[in-house]
Amino acid sequence: MLGRQQIAGIPTAINELFKNAHDAYADVVEVDYYRPEQLFVLRDDGLGMTLDDFQDKWLALGTDSKIVSGGGLDEIAENLGLEHRTVLGAKGIGRLSIAAIGPQVLILSRAHRENGLSETVAAFVNWTMFSLPGVNIEDIEIPIQTYQNGTLPTMTDVDRMVSAVSSNLQQLRNDENKLIADLIDEQLEEFLADPSELQLRLDKPTLTEDGCGTHFYIQPVDESLNPDIDIVDGGKAPILWRMLIGFTNTMVPGHPTPVITPEFRDHRSAEITDEIISEGNFFTTGDFESANQRTIGSGESSMSLDNFRAT
Repeated sequence: MLGRQQIAGIPTAINELFKNAHDAYADVVEVDYYRPEQLFVLRDDGLGMTLDDFQDKWLALGTDSKIVSGGGLDEIAENLGLEHRTVLGAKGIGRLSIAAIGPQVLILSRAHRENGLSETVAAFVNWTMFSLPGVNIEDIEIPIQTYQNGTLPTMTDVDRMVSAVSSNLQQLRNDENKLIADLIDEQLEEFLADPSELQLRLDKPTLTEDGCGTHFYIQPVDESLNPDIDIVDGGKAPILWRMLIGFTNTMVPGHPTPVITPEFRDHRSAEITDEIISEGNFFTTGDFESANQRTIGSGESSMSLDNFRAT
């Protein structure tokens, strides 16, 4: 409920996840949307989460997922020699917004810390479970597995986690929640994502070998995503394009190198892939130089027309 009420739609949800990747000191954040399979994969190469981080912060409402205690991610990044970043995300909206993209998610995360790379944490969450009437939050089980040395879960491992949620559902099923329980059964049957097989299709970022970061596998995707991507009659840019293109500044001449590079690939079929978000799809420095007018602001906190001049 918190995720749905604070997130206007899928483009906003993706934007929040991009912010989380930035705040986790990722260099890249990439989305691969496989339309025929209704599978949404978001990967970053940030600092990732340890098992304790995931259990005690990401899964706990009312906590700061930025790991603020003891200096948090900023201190970890400083110890690793990374340049400080201003936090973009807030209020834990990012993790809750995943439910706007789809009803269930497989989360993989591998942390990079001073003492090296941690084990990979894998967890499966069905958000509809939290809609069961008469069920306390502590009654809902979140299956978690860990993997050593950059190993990824196989389809067998994923099936085991999905089965654990199914078993938990059967324990909670009653006459009052039968309709929602039946819906959850249908959702669980639709989750067929295989991280180990998908990694063979995808390039970096990866959690294998010396890779780190956090990856989300969401399936099935909410049906509202396609209209947010597709160009309608009249050629008006879809809302997802308008929301996410230009996430980083690649337009102004002399701009600093962006600290994070976002990508969004729409795999319409096995043969057709559209690059929706990339540097070449936004205004370039050439576009900026050819503009008829430019507005230049002063940096003052008090905004007035006196602070600007047009050229």
